Amino acid sequence: MNMFGFQNEILSYLEEYFLDFLNEHQNDLETAECLISEFLETALEEKKINLKYRTSDGLWLGMTYKEDLDEVKEKIKYLKEKGEYPTHLW
Repeated sequence: MNMFGFQNEILSYLEEYFLDFLNEHQNDLETAECLISEFLETALEEKKINLKYRTSDGLWLGMTYKEDLDEVKEKIKYLKEKGEYPTHLW
């Protein structure tokens, strides 16, 4: 899983990339995905941006689809039982 933090300067590049994406996918907008990872790869190749990164040994939980909910709930329950998450998160 990735988590990004961006400076404001990246927004103009992202807007340009997104508008190009919309133009290229006029016929399949219901299923097409504009992925930030692909934007970053393109921007890096074009030398428009620089990236710094950090790694983590922690368990990251991702939920993209409603079908992921039960698995995420089970993992959170497990982490609570291990004491890695507080009993009452919210």
